Amino acid sequence: MKQSAAWATDCKQRMMKTDTLSFRLFLFTSLWMLFSLGVVAILVSQDYRRTVEKQFEDLITANLYNLMGSIKSDEQGMLLGKPSLGDSRYQKYKSGWYWSVSSLPQGKIILSSTSLAGQDLPTAVDVKYDAEYQRSYRLNDNAGNTLMAVEAQVFLGEGDNIFVFRTTGNLAVLAEEISNFRQRLILLLGVFGVGLVLTSLAIVRFGLKPIRLATGQLAKIRDGKANQIEGKFPREIAPLIEETNALIKSNQSIVERSRTQVGNLAHSLKTPLSVLSMEVKNLPAPLAKIVQTQLTAMNTQVQTYLNRAMISARHGTITSRADVNQTLERLVRTFNKLFRNVSFKMTSSNDEQLIFAGEQQDFEEILGNILENAGKSASANVEITARQIDANPKKLIELTILDDGPGLSKSEISYVLKRGNRLDENNPGTGLGLSIVSDILREYKGDLQINTAQSGGLRVVITLPAA
Repeated sequence: MKQSAAWATDCKQRMMKTDTLSFRLFLFTSLWMLFSLGVVAILVSQDYRRTVEKQFEDLITANLYNLMGSIKSDEQGMLLGKPSLGDSRYQKYKSGWYWSVSSLPQGKIILSSTSLAGQDLPTAVDVKYDAEYQRSYRLNDNAGNTLMAVEAQVFLGEGDNIFVFRTTGNLAVLAEEISNFRQRLILLLGVFGVGLVLTSLAIVRFGLKPIRLATGQLAKIRDGKANQIEGKFPREIAPLIEETNALIKSNQSIVERSRTQVGNLAHSLKTPLSVLSMEVKNLPAPLAKIVQTQLTAMNTQVQTYLNRAMISARHGTITSRADVNQTLERLVRTFNKLFRNVSFKMTSSNDEQLIFAGEQQDFEEILGNILENAGKSASANVEITARQIDANPKKLIELTILDDGPGLSKSEISYVLKRGNRLDENNPGTGLGLSIVSDILREYKGDLQINTAQSGGLRVVITLPAA
């Protein structure tokens, strides 16, 4: 029962999304089915009306023949007979069920049923007799009943006197019967229509199941849980799946090739620059200072653009994902060993899994540089908080790093954010850490904010795209 309820809820949620393929198929299929059922209901109803009207007319005609067979003419031309049509309605006053015999050309009624009781029923003057001198038409009696009449002209006896025999039936009976039939028909077709709509829903869901499976596989790829779409798919969408897998594989191949080329370039430039750095010592002092300055600038520029190239290459794949909590736990353990006098603590304000929509290496590069700076500045504690925030129409991961060090002024914060600048010249380094972090964040459309915490230390807030 729970599975059925969940399935129904899922169907309702999917069908409420009017921009989905499943909603369009379900809507147009259901509308066509309901339209077809409506046409069937109209056609069946009309056919049933024609059939019962024909049967009703046949009944009135049979009563007419029974009346004609029950009345005779004597030698003086008088009509004799006591018709018994076997229907008690011919005995009930103004029931709409009448019979009468009249003479021509006067049109005077000679014999009539008890139900007629002297009423003068109108005669159709615009309806012609057929080859057998019979005709049928509709009329209204004094009680407001709509009647069907069947009339015949007959010679009785050996004279030339013509008599008109007429029997009628109340069409209200026919209308009631047709109404009851329509109600039963609408009920049956309504139940059948609901069944068709539910069947249409099941067919649409079953038919689009491969697309949902492919969507689920793509979600796994986005989450970094798979490298390609796997499974057996119908022939119609199998080529699309194959092309998508080929595109993903080509993307990964391009990224790997870019990484290799960037690494080769870095290695090829490192040796010449190292040789030049060694030879600078043999140059005269003024020239050595100039060359050393330019070599430092070259190293900075080369490292900058190599980092950017590597970041762009890594960011180019759609399969890149990194688990935030796992990476933070690993980095915290590492920095607790590197900085024995500082305690690194991590907290996560979300119970859900936090996934960074990017490369694991880039995420480690960002956090590694920030935590290293925090470890150098902190007196005893560094706190790291990770949480997911909603920034419509996307979600972001917010990382906050607090240290209890002396902090920095606004001018000092601006100074260290510039490429190559360091406040502490006694420790080794190039001053490119925060600059590399900024480059990576810029590539991922993230953000870095550094300000003073309430405790007096630094408060660093990083925002990154969440998967």
